[in-house]
This record gives sequence, structure tokens and C-alpha cells, in this order.
Amino acid sequence: MQSEIAAHFSMARPRVLAALTRQFASLETAEEAYQEACVRALERWPAAGLPRDPTAWLLMTGQNATIDKVRRDKRMVFKDELPERPDDTNDVEAELAEQIDM
Repeated sequence: MQSEIAAHFSMARPRVLAALTRQFASLETAEEAYQEACVRALERWPAAGLPRDPTAWLLMTGQNATIDKVRRDKRMVFKDELPERPDDTNDVEAELAEQIDM
């Protein structure tokens, strides 16, 4: 099975990389997407069997993985970019919590 999977990777690579490069306008991004698709294929294909069209599967998986990564990166907020929190010294809930804890 491993040699069959490796053969599909070799045959699909040029087409998948070309399509991903066109979509994301970056060979580096396309390479990362293709590698992620191959990793996922190695995790799934031995148990589930080869998909009907391995090249299309690799392409779609690479696209989806890259889109998910871009979305995650956009949502990521770094701690130093967060707005300053106001001083909570007059926090009613904190005063009530202290009373309850006594």
C-alpha cells in the first residue's frame, strides 16, 4: 500500500502544485499545502483505502488546509496587541466574591 501511495504522490505532485500555485500565487504556500495534503493522505488512505481520484483529493485537501491556516492566522491576536484592561479596583463582582470566600 505504501508504494501505491508514493506512486500517487509522484504522479499528482506537478498538477497539484501547479493548481495550488495558481490559487495562492505562491510556490512556497503551494508546497506547504501539498505537504500537508500528503501527511493527511498518509494518515487516512491506509485505513480508508485510496480515494476514487487521488489527485483531486490531494488538491482539495491542500486547498482546505491552507484556507484553514489563513483563517486561523487572521483570528490570532497577540497579547501585546490586546487593548489595555481598565483598572478593576471598583469591580462589584470582585467585592462580592471576597465576601463569599470569607
